[in-house]
Amino acid sequence: MPDTCLQGDEFPAHIIWDKLDKVEISIRYPETIEVKAIYNVPTDGIEISDERSIKITDFEVNGYLGILFCSRILVDFRKRERVQFEILDLRNSSIERFTREIDLFRPALKLESVPPRLNIKYDSSTRSYKIGDKIRIRNLGDGTALISVGVGEGDFQRHYPQGIDDFAKAFVCDLEIKLNVIRSEYPEHSSLIDKFLSLLKQPITLDGKTKAIIQSVFNGLARAFEESEGFYNNFVSAVAISYLKNIQLITELKTFMEYLNSIGEGRIILVNSVDVLKAKRTSGRMHLVIQITDLAYNDYPPIELPSIPVTCEGSDEVPIHMLFDWKAGPLRREEDG
Repeated sequence: MPDTCLQGDEFPAHIIWDKLDKVEISIRYPETIEVKAIYNVPTDGIEISDERSIKITDFEVNGYLGILFCSRILVDFRKRERVQFEILDLRNSSIERFTREIDLFRPALKLESVPPRLNIKYDSSTRSYKIGDKIRIRNLGDGTALISVGVGEGDFQRHYPQGIDDFAKAFVCDLEIKLNVIRSEYPEHSSLIDKFLSLLKQPITLDGKTKAIIQSVFNGLARAFEESEGFYNNFVSAVAISYLKNIQLITELKTFMEYLNSIGEGRIILVNSVDVLKAKRTSGRMHLVIQITDLAYNDYPPIELPSIPVTCEGSDEVPIHMLFDWKAGPLRREEDG
């Protein structure tokens, strides 16, 4: 059994013994963990003692037991739990007991501060932005948070910067041509290719519907890659060639690379980091909403920021990632999630 698991995700456990031995196995687990599947056991070989324990009395092939657990989402963003295993040897009634511990963790975002005003200055000579106080967000948990930043009613609109927009359109166009060739060779994956292309053509958000689509598409691709090495090689090649062919269309990478360099420290990944906010006028109000998930696509309450007065100088647009400061600060211990 693993030592750690992201809350809301699955984790396996298994027991192996001499196939000549006749055993019964009892498993007790806390309320924070559920049993999702049991392998190598016939239906009549499972006895449910109570809500938190099961007994396995028969096996399809003696000598192996596999269990798939699933952790719940907890209030605490890190909690250590125990799973107890008891193995009864039916030949001599001897009992062996084992306890395995696992740390269940998750991200926990906290909005630390919102500036009373955002002053954004762009220097065209150095192609750089200067922003005073930024929106400060911290990940107090242990898991990586995936966030997307959307804009509500106000004086700003979200879109791709020109270079990125040109790249995205050309990349998808070339990739679609190549995937249509692959589709003819692997017609069983035609629907999956359609869903993947559709996903690339829409703006990135982390609302419930889009998260479900992302999870379905990437789980489907993972299964398809396992089933066919040829499909995997052709698919990856199509993506790589389309990317390299069009990468020169991206003209401004400096600020984006600065963002990438800050990811590991704060454990927050902004999935729409290449987007910019474009102002309708030189001063106005910005209303941002942050949608949150994690690497298991769990649901978290969105963070809705108060409306912020903004003044723009030198440019009417700013990269979204530059509005935030989320590098890890001094270590804190907090009880709430």
